[in-house]
Amino acid sequence: MQYGLLPLTATGGPSANIVGLPLGPGLRMDPYFVEEDNLGPPELSSSGTFPTLMRNISVNAGQTAFLECQVRNLGAKRVLWVRHRDVHILSVGPNTFTNDPRFYSRVYDDEGIFILEIRKTVKLDEGPYECQISTKPTKTFLVNLHVTVPSIRISGESSIRHLEQHSSLNLTCTFTTEESATNPQETNHQVTWFKNGQRLGHELSCLSLLFFDATDPANRLHSDPYR
Repeated sequence: MQYGLLPLTATGGPSANIVGLPLGPGLRMDPYFVEEDNLGPPELSSSGTFPTLMRNISVNAGQTAFLECQVRNLGAKRVLWVRHRDVHILSVGPNTFTNDPRFYSRVYDDEGIFILEIRKTVKLDEGPYECQISTKPTKTFLVNLHVTVPSIRISGESSIRHLEQHSSLNLTCTFTTEESATNPQETNHQVTWFKNGQRLGHELSCLSLLFFDATDPANRLHSDPYR
C-alpha cells in the first residue's frame, strides 16, 4: 500500500489557492472572518444571506483611520472594501480603486489581514464600510467609522494686537470632543502649537498654557498668528 502527501489549505499568500485538508478552529474549509471562531459557522437567513459581523471605531478629524478585517481559508476568493453610503468599491485585495489619494489598501497575506487606511479623515468619511469576501452569498464584516471634529478655542487671540518688549504672552488653547465631554477622565489628548506653520515643539495637555519671552528676536513679530 502506498501513501501520498495530502495538500493543505493556506489562509493567504501564494499557497492560498491550494485546496485540501481544512485548517483552523472547527476544521472549516470555507473562507470566514476570524471573529466567527467564537461564534461558530454562520447560518443562512431565510433570505439566503449570511449574518453581518460588526465593529465600531472612532478617530478625531485629521487622524488616520485603520479599518481592519482578518480572514481565514481565503483560497481563490477575494476580499473587497466597500463604502456603504455610495456602494463604492474602494479596494480589491491590495489594489485601491478611488481617485482619493487618502485611501490606501494594505494586505498581510500570511496573517490574512486586510486593512483599509483612510488618511487625514474628515467628517464626510464617517459611516459604515464593508469588508466583503467574494463568496456566494457574500460574507460581510461591517466597520462603523465615527469621525469626531474637535471644538478648538484660543483665548486672548482676538484681543492681542502687540506686546511691549520684555513682556510675556499667555495663550490658552482649549478643545473638546464628544468623547471628552462624556468621559473626561478617559481622554488623554495632546496639543501641538504652531507659529507661521512652524511647529513650536510644545506638546501640552487639553488645557494648555504657552509662554514666550517677547525679548527673544524669534518671537518679536507681534502680528504672527498662533494656532
